[in-house]
Amino acid sequence: MEKRILSIFCCLIITGCLILIGIIYLSTHNRDNNRTLMGNRWSYEELSANFYRIYGNETGSIRIKSRPYNGTELMFTLPKRFDSRQYWPQCFSVINRINDQGACGSCWAVTAADTITDRLCIATNGTIRERISAADLIECCRSGQCSISDSGCNGGNPYLAFKYFVENGLVGERCKRYPVPPCRKVSEDIKRDICWLTTDHLFPVGSCRKQCDNDSEEYAQNLYRGNDYYDFWDSSIDDVKRDIVQYGPVVANIPVFEKLLDYG
Repeated sequence: MEKRILSIFCCLIITGCLILIGIIYLSTHNRDNNRTLMGNRWSYEELSANFYRIYGNETGSIRIKSRPYNGTELMFTLPKRFDSRQYWPQCFSVINRINDQGACGSCWAVTAADTITDRLCIATNGTIRERISAADLIECCRSGQCSISDSGCNGGNPYLAFKYFVENGLVGERCKRYPVPPCRKVSEDIKRDICWLTTDHLFPVGSCRKQCDNDSEEYAQNLYRGNDYYDFWDSSIDDVKRDIVQYGPVVANIPVFEKLLDYG
Protein backbone atom coordinates (compact mmCIF):
# COMPACT_ATOMS: atom_id res chain seq x y z
CA MET A 1 0.00 0.00 0.00
CA GLU A 2 1.56 3.27 -1.05
CA LYS A 3 1.51 6.25 1.26
CA ARG A 4 0.19 9.29 -0.56
CA ILE A 5 1.33 12.46 1.12
CA LEU A 6 -0.66 15.66 0.63
CA SER A 7 2.29 17.97 0.40
CA ILE A 8 4.07 20.02 -2.23
CA PHE A 9 7.62 19.94 -3.48
CA CYS A 10 9.51 22.66 -5.21
CA CYS A 11 12.59 23.77 -7.09
CA LEU A 12 14.17 27.21 -7.09
CA ILE A 13 15.24 27.38 -10.70
CA ILE A 14 18.48 29.05 -11.68
CA THR A 15 21.04 26.95 -13.57
CA GLY A 16 23.89 24.70 -12.59
CA CYS A 17 24.94 22.70 -9.57
CA LEU A 18 22.48 21.88 -6.82
CA ILE A 19 22.18 22.92 -3.20
CA LEU A 20 19.52 22.35 -0.59
CA ILE A 21 18.22 25.54 0.98
CA GLY A 22 16.68 25.53 4.44
CA ILE A 23 18.24 28.63 5.98
CA ILE A 24 17.37 31.99 4.47
CA TYR A 25 20.09 34.18 5.95
CA LEU A 26 23.61 32.77 6.19
CA SER A 27 26.80 34.34 7.53
CA THR A 28 29.79 34.48 5.19
CA HIS A 29 32.18 32.08 6.90
CA ASN A 30 34.77 31.52 4.16
CA ARG A 31 36.46 34.89 4.62
CA ASP A 32 38.97 36.11 7.18
CA ASN A 33 38.96 39.53 8.81
CA ASN A 34 40.72 41.03 5.80
CA ARG A 35 38.00 39.65 3.53
CA THR A 36 40.49 37.44 1.69
CA LEU A 37 38.95 34.39 0.09
CA MET A 38 40.47 31.19 1.41
CA GLY A 39 40.69 27.80 -0.27
CA ASN A 40 42.74 24.93 -1.60
CA ARG A 41 45.10 24.77 -4.55
CA TRP A 42 44.14 22.37 -7.33
CA SER A 43 45.43 21.46 -10.76
CA TYR A 44 42.66 22.44 -13.19
CA GLU A 45 44.18 20.25 -15.87
CA GLU A 46 43.91 17.30 -13.51
CA LEU A 47 40.37 18.04 -12.40
CA SER A 48 38.72 19.43 -15.52
CA ALA A 49 37.28 16.21 -16.93
CA ASN A 50 36.26 14.88 -13.55
CA PHE A 51 34.60 18.15 -12.57
CA TYR A 52 32.14 17.95 -15.42
CA ARG A 53 31.52 14.25 -14.98
CA ILE A 54 30.15 14.63 -11.46
CA TYR A 55 28.62 18.07 -12.12
CA GLY A 56 25.44 16.05 -12.23
CA ASN A 57 22.79 18.44 -13.45
CA GLU A 58 20.88 18.62 -16.73
CA THR A 59 18.52 21.57 -16.54
CA GLY A 60 18.41 22.97 -20.06
CA SER A 61 15.22 24.92 -20.71
CA ILE A 62 12.89 22.47 -18.98
CA ARG A 63 10.14 24.10 -16.95
CA ILE A 64 7.64 22.46 -14.68
CA LYS A 65 4.97 24.80 -13.30
CA SER A 66 4.88 27.92 -11.18
CA ARG A 67 3.62 27.98 -7.62
CA PRO A 68 -0.04 29.10 -7.39
CA TYR A 69 -0.11 31.22 -4.23
CA ASN A 70 -3.29 32.30 -2.49
CA GLY A 71 -3.71 35.60 -0.67
CA THR A 72 -3.30 34.16 2.83
CA GLU A 73 0.06 32.61 2.00
CA LEU A 74 1.51 35.95 0.93
CA MET A 75 0.17 38.13 3.75
CA PHE A 76 2.70 37.80 6.54
CA THR A 77 5.93 39.53 7.51
CA LEU A 78 9.11 37.61 6.86
CA PRO A 79 11.43 37.07 9.84
CA LYS A 80 14.88 38.67 9.78
CA ARG A 81 16.42 35.26 10.38
CA PHE A 82 15.02 31.80 9.78
CA ASP A 83 16.43 28.32 10.27
CA SER A 84 14.25 25.36 9.29
CA ARG A 85 16.00 23.13 11.83
CA GLN A 86 15.06 25.42 14.71
CA TYR A 87 11.57 26.24 13.46
CA TRP A 88 10.67 22.56 13.17
CA PRO A 89 12.64 20.98 16.06
CA GLN A 90 10.73 17.73 15.65
CA CYS A 91 12.53 17.40 12.30
CA PHE A 92 15.91 18.80 13.37
CA SER A 93 17.90 15.60 12.83
CA VAL A 94 16.22 15.06 9.45
CA ILE A 95 16.84 18.56 8.09
CA ASN A 96 20.33 18.80 9.63
CA ARG A 97 21.71 15.77 7.81
CA ILE A 98 24.01 16.40 4.83
CA ASN A 99 24.49 13.50 2.45
CA ASP A 100 27.63 12.58 0.54
CA GLN A 101 26.85 11.61 -3.06
CA GLY A 102 30.26 9.96 -3.57
CA ALA A 103 31.72 9.31 -7.02
CA CYS A 104 28.38 9.75 -8.71
CA GLY A 105 26.88 12.72 -10.57
CA SER A 106 23.68 12.39 -8.59
CA CYS A 107 23.26 15.79 -6.92
CA TRP A 108 19.95 16.08 -8.83
CA ALA A 109 18.66 12.97 -7.05
CA VAL A 110 20.27 13.45 -3.64
CA THR A 111 19.01 17.02 -3.20
CA ALA A 112 15.52 16.17 -4.48
CA ALA A 113 15.27 13.18 -2.14
CA ASP A 114 16.51 15.27 0.80
CA THR A 115 14.02 18.06 0.11
CA ILE A 116 11.18 15.55 -0.11
CA THR A 117 12.36 13.95 3.14
CA ASP A 118 12.42 17.31 4.94
CA ARG A 119 9.01 18.33 3.70
CA LEU A 120 7.42 14.98 4.51
CA CYS A 121 8.65 15.33 8.08
CA ILE A 122 7.39 18.91 8.31
CA ALA A 123 4.01 18.16 6.68
CA THR A 124 3.39 15.27 9.10
CA ASN A 125 4.68 17.15 12.17
CA GLY A 126 7.53 14.73 12.59
CA THR A 127 5.46 11.57 12.19
CA ILE A 128 7.28 10.52 9.00
CA ARG A 129 11.03 10.78 9.48
CA GLU A 130 12.22 8.14 7.04
CA ARG A 131 14.63 9.36 4.39
CA ILE A 132 13.43 9.14 0.82
CA SER A 133 15.70 6.97 -1.30
CA ALA A 134 17.95 8.79 -3.77
CA ALA A 135 18.90 5.30 -4.98
CA ASP A 136 15.35 4.77 -6.24
CA LEU A 137 15.72 7.93 -8.33
CA ILE A 138 19.13 7.19 -9.84
CA GLU A 139 18.07 3.62 -10.65
CA CYS A 140 14.57 4.23 -12.02
CA CYS A 141 14.25 7.86 -13.16
CA ARG A 142 16.69 7.73 -16.03
CA SER A 143 16.74 8.09 -19.82
CA GLY A 144 13.57 9.77 -21.03
CA GLN A 145 12.36 10.62 -17.52
CA CYS A 146 14.97 12.43 -15.41
CA SER A 147 18.08 12.18 -17.56
CA ILE A 148 19.21 12.33 -21.17
CA SER A 149 21.67 9.54 -20.39
CA ASP A 150 20.97 6.02 -19.19
CA SER A 151 22.99 6.32 -16.02
CA GLY A 152 21.81 8.06 -12.88
CA CYS A 153 25.46 8.85 -12.06
CA ASN A 154 25.95 10.93 -15.21
CA GLY A 155 23.55 13.67 -14.21
CA GLY A 156 19.85 14.27 -14.23
CA ASN A 157 17.15 16.88 -13.83
CA PRO A 158 15.94 17.73 -10.31
CA TYR A 159 12.66 19.21 -11.56
CA LEU A 160 11.80 15.94 -13.26
CA ALA A 161 12.76 14.11 -10.08
CA PHE A 162 9.92 15.91 -8.28
CA LYS A 163 7.58 15.09 -11.16
CA TYR A 164 8.59 11.44 -10.90
CA PHE A 165 7.89 11.44 -7.16
CA VAL A 166 4.35 12.75 -7.69
CA GLU A 167 3.53 10.49 -10.64
CA ASN A 168 5.35 7.29 -9.68
CA GLY A 169 6.32 7.55 -6.04
CA LEU A 170 9.61 6.76 -4.30
CA VAL A 171 10.49 4.36 -1.52
CA GLY A 172 12.38 5.21 1.65
CA GLU A 173 15.90 4.20 2.60
CA ARG A 174 14.58 1.34 4.71
CA CYS A 175 13.79 -0.25 1.35
CA LYS A 176 16.66 1.07 -0.79
CA ARG A 177 19.83 2.48 0.68
CA TYR A 178 22.17 4.75 -1.30
CA PRO A 179 24.70 2.37 -2.91
CA VAL A 180 27.59 4.77 -3.63
CA PRO A 181 30.42 4.84 -1.06
CA PRO A 182 31.04 8.29 0.48
CA CYS A 183 33.98 10.47 -0.49
CA ARG A 184 36.94 10.64 1.85
CA LYS A 185 40.27 12.39 2.15
CA VAL A 186 43.36 10.44 1.16
CA SER A 187 45.06 11.65 4.34
CA GLU A 188 45.28 14.68 6.57
CA ASP A 189 48.45 15.73 4.74
CA ILE A 190 46.92 15.33 1.29
CA LYS A 191 43.74 17.39 1.25
CA ARG A 192 42.41 15.73 -1.84
CA ASP A 193 39.01 14.18 -2.22
CA ILE A 194 39.27 10.52 -3.17
CA CYS A 195 36.26 11.00 -5.47
CA TRP A 196 38.29 13.22 -7.77
CA LEU A 197 40.72 10.34 -8.21
CA THR A 198 38.07 7.84 -9.23
CA THR A 199 35.52 9.63 -11.39
CA ASP A 200 36.96 8.26 -14.61
CA HIS A 201 35.09 5.19 -13.44
CA LEU A 202 31.88 6.49 -11.92
CA PHE A 203 29.95 4.17 -9.66
CA PRO A 204 27.99 1.70 -11.83
CA VAL A 205 24.25 2.11 -11.37
CA GLY A 206 22.19 -1.03 -11.72
CA SER A 207 18.90 -1.46 -13.54
CA CYS A 208 15.62 -0.23 -12.09
CA ARG A 209 14.55 -2.62 -9.34
CA LYS A 210 11.01 -2.48 -8.02
CA GLN A 211 12.13 -4.38 -4.96
CA CYS A 212 13.84 -3.65 -1.67
CA ASP A 213 17.40 -4.51 -0.69
CA ASN A 214 15.99 -6.69 2.08
CA ASP A 215 13.65 -9.41 0.84
CA SER A 216 11.57 -9.07 4.00
CA GLU A 217 10.45 -5.59 2.89
CA GLU A 218 7.85 -5.11 0.15
CA TYR A 219 8.56 -2.35 -2.37
CA ALA A 220 4.88 -1.36 -2.74
CA GLN A 221 4.45 -1.17 1.04
CA ASN A 222 7.32 1.31 1.29
CA LEU A 223 6.23 3.65 -1.51
CA TYR A 224 5.55 7.33 -0.86
CA ARG A 225 3.90 9.63 -3.38
CA GLY A 226 3.59 13.41 -3.39
CA ASN A 227 0.56 15.52 -4.24
CA ASP A 228 2.05 18.39 -6.25
CA TYR A 229 5.29 20.05 -7.40
CA TYR A 230 6.24 23.48 -8.73
CA ASP A 231 9.07 25.88 -9.52
CA PHE A 232 9.93 29.50 -8.68
CA TRP A 233 10.89 30.63 -12.15
CA ASP A 234 8.55 33.62 -12.12
CA SER A 235 8.67 34.24 -8.36
CA SER A 236 10.42 36.89 -6.29
CA ILE A 237 13.07 36.16 -3.67
CA ASP A 238 10.51 36.97 -0.98
CA ASP A 239 8.16 34.37 -2.49
CA VAL A 240 10.91 31.77 -2.11
CA LYS A 241 11.49 32.86 1.49
CA ARG A 242 7.78 32.63 2.28
CA ASP A 243 7.65 29.15 0.83
CA ILE A 244 10.58 28.03 2.99
CA VAL A 245 9.02 29.58 6.11
CA GLN A 246 5.69 27.84 5.49
CA TYR A 247 6.66 24.50 3.98
CA GLY A 248 10.38 23.88 4.44
CA PRO A 249 13.60 23.59 2.40
CA VAL A 250 13.76 23.92 -1.38
CA VAL A 251 16.25 22.85 -4.06
CA ALA A 252 18.27 25.50 -5.89
CA ASN A 253 20.47 25.29 -8.97
CA ILE A 254 23.49 27.59 -9.02
CA PRO A 255 25.91 28.29 -11.88
CA VAL A 256 29.39 27.08 -10.98
CA PHE A 257 32.80 27.10 -12.61
CA GLU A 258 35.94 25.07 -11.97
CA LYS A 259 37.39 27.80 -9.74
CA LEU A 260 34.73 26.90 -7.18
CA LEU A 261 37.12 24.09 -6.22
CA ASP A 262 39.54 26.67 -4.81
CA TYR A 263 37.14 27.33 -1.97
CA GLY A 264 36.58 23.75 -0.84
